[in-house]
Amino acid sequence: MARLTRTIRHLGARIACAAGALGLAGWASPTGEAQVFSPVVREGDRSVQYRATYLPGEGDRPDQQRHRLHYQQAIDSKWRWRIIAQGSDVESGDFELNFVQGELVWQFMDSKTAPWDSAFRFDARAVEGDDGASRVGVNWTNQKDWGPWRMRALTLTSVDVGDQRRDGLLLQTRFGGYYKLENGPRLALEVLNVYGRTQSLGSFNDQSHQIGPAIYGTIGEMSYRTGVLVGVSDGARNYDIRFRLTRGF
Repeated sequence: MARLTRTIRHLGARIACAAGALGLAGWASPTGEAQVFSPVVREGDRSVQYRATYLPGEGDRPDQQRHRLHYQQAIDSKWRWRIIAQGSDVESGDFELNFVQGELVWQFMDSKTAPWDSAFRFDARAVEGDDGASRVGVNWTNQKDWGPWRMRALTLTSVDVGDQRRDGLLLQTRFGGYYKLENGPRLALEVLNVYGRTQSLGSFNDQSHQIGPAIYGTIGEMSYRTGVLVGVSDGARNYDIRFRLTRGF
């Protein structure tokens, strides 16, 4: 694990430098799990993705810049695996690994033969250092298209494992509404809800609820997503700025 950590830290530093060269670092970097992700598996898909999220400081918490890199590959038209590494820039100026995660998606409904697309995603996350407990999760994601309109709805569940584990099932939901402009990008409004653990869900303001616009589009052979999430509960951050680049091959 130590050797893997050193390798990913070195890779992360290179990612951060590349982001700076593109003008991304300092205003945009990724909370990897916080996406309204698609259930669709495309046979033959192989792609690399970089995400960046800027988290403004609040109270005694400093600004944070997070970087995520992942590689994914379809096994066939129903199954796809993905490996993820996410880290953060820390106050000392160094890059710190947060976690490594493996994912397996099974698309069991296809809109070509069913009313909508639907899939389960199985996750296993190994957390580095004091960034919390490792976890395993099962998530259900759905997508329905009507002409230029698209809707997504997700339910996410996970449990902690390891020495720092906490009791209970962590519950989340995510929703997205999308409109595809003719010969242009796709406009979105996305909602992310983190309700907490089953033994202590709390009130609306104890939980994290965020909503915000996003734009999805393509530049040559690359696709991008950029957007802002605004907190609408006391337990959420005031706002996050996010950016994503994907390159298929």
